[in-house]
Amino acid sequence: MPRCRFRHPGGLPHGHQRRPRKKLEEVATALYQKQASAEEIHAAGLTQADLDADIVLYWPENARAVELLLVLGTQWRTGVNGACGLDYPAMYPLMDRMGLPPNEWALLFSEMRILENAALAAMNHKD
Repeated sequence: MPRCRFRHPGGLPHGHQRRPRKKLEEVATALYQKQASAEEIHAAGLTQADLDADIVLYWPENARAVELLLVLGTQWRTGVNGACGLDYPAMYPLMDRMGLPPNEWALLFSEMRILENAALAAMNHKD
């Protein structure tokens, strides 16, 4: 499974001038995409160590949402076709315990929706 790490923004523009949505989507995709089987890895001439070296970077301002997604890793609503979304009744209390002001709570919720949609797309991707 790919590891996720912070990426220091350095001299890059502030959040409203860049697109953090893409970083969130990359993290969710990396965490929830189908992992290659041992046979597929061997057929490609790779080893598991080659795949373990993959690192997905994300911005520090996205850390709260990524960490919440990791905590909610077992809280997916499922149907006959698999996962269909995060269990919001499990997510809301965790968000409330963070003690965020209303505007930051709303921002975190929108970031969670981005992560949720990208994770669902990765989980439901057909080869």
